[in-house]
Amino acid sequence: MELVDADMGIIRILDPTRDVLKIEAHRGFKQEFVESFREVSASRDSPCARTLRSGERMVIADVEEDKLFTPLRPRARSVGVRAVQSTPIMSRKDAPLGTLTTHFRPVHKPAEQDLV
Repeated sequence: MELVDADMGIIRILDPTRDVLKIEAHRGFKQEFVESFREVSASRDSPCARTLRSGERMVIADVEEDKLFTPLRPRARSVGVRAVQSTPIMSRKDAPLGTLTTHFRPVHKPAEQDLV
């Protein structure tokens, strides 16, 4: 989170027997949000599931613009998330193990008087 100046972050571990990604660690989220989002299906269109399936890092610069993010927008708005980055965690043999996802609040442009 510090490296990319993220506001929040989640590490999810894949449970291959149930095909779900479970929160293993988090930072910046209220417990109520974490509990409601504790597990996500690895076959859904959440950013962490999509990056796990592709095996490649995914950046959603604006969650309001990403069509596949539509069902998740209310939750993102409730915690102030505007952008998401998800990176797969892979084994040495390229087997998917989980994901590291960082979340960003809106970027505020400086007021005109701050630029002078």
